[in-house]
Amino acid sequence: MLEKDKFDAIQEKEAAKSAVSALTREVEWLRRQTDNEKSDIMKLVRDRDVIKRTLHQVTETNIKNRNEIIQKDQTIATTLDQNEKYKTNVKELLKSVKDISKERDTHQKQAQKNQA
Repeated sequence: MLEKDKFDAIQEKEAAKSAVSALTREVEWLRRQTDNEKSDIMKLVRDRDVIKRTLHQVTETNIKNRNEIIQKDQTIATTLDQNEKYKTNVKELLKSVKDISKERDTHQKQAQKNQA
């Protein structure tokens, strides 16, 4: 009976060693998994930060470009308005030149009649 108890005790001891060994392997595997997940999380955090910075830069560039477009649109509108004013002014000047030419021709004819 002592032999049987000893044998049973040795078997329980071996079973316990096997269980402890299996648990140790599982704990190590979980530790590696946790380390890998921490590393993945850190990569994701870095990616998020890069994306935030890039988004901020793109937003600033977008605002700058929008303001430049508004300014250029205003410049175009002003230039078109000035162009219309210049066209009107040129038409008025051409009309004045035509009128002056007619008046000159009229005076020349009068002068020629007076000399004759």
